[in-house]
Amino acid sequence: MNEGNVVEAYQDAIRLAPSFAAKIAQVTVAVGSERWQCRPGNGVKDAHRILEKAAKSQGKYVPKDLLGAKLIVTSLSEAYSIAAQLTKQLEVIEFHDRFLHPQPSGYRDLQFEVRFESLIAEVKICHAQFDEADAVEHRVYEIVRTLENRSAPLNRSERLLLEQLRKSSQQLYAAVWNDVLKAEGSDHHAKRKS
Repeated sequence: MNEGNVVEAYQDAIRLAPSFAAKIAQVTVAVGSERWQCRPGNGVKDAHRILEKAAKSQGKYVPKDLLGAKLIVTSLSEAYSIAAQLTKQLEVIEFHDRFLHPQPSGYRDLQFEVRFESLIAEVKICHAQFDEADAVEHRVYEIVRTLENRSAPLNRSERLLLEQLRKSSQQLYAAVWNDVLKAEGSDHHAKRKS
């Protein structure tokens, strides 16, 4: 996809954002999800981030997540139950179980790429604890991304900082995952007793 097509796709995303939000609201009712949100702001991925990805890929970037939404759950069983229902509500193009196969940072969720009119949108099902941690960790991620995208080589201090920031994200998400698993074990144990 060339830069012109990226711009056209971005314009389509802005045009489609309200109807995408309406569709997600409709889907959440159908699947019984109580908490959801579209991407902050106007619901469309940040234009600077899109152009940054397009420049990095030398014109080969295909924006698959211009529109994005997340459904927030409080248990893994709820996540998988909603995921099964979601496939009946949206045209799923691709699915990634990132609870089983987490991101390098340790972040976990269920990620769907879905067709929405002329675009591919991203819909995630995330555990509330990961959503809470991600809101904080995203600031760390922005610093990491800034360092990684510098055109000049990093000095030793910057390389050390980058390494420490990556480790802190991994530690945060590992701790969150342990908390989720403990809670799941407690819930499962409580259900077996009743």
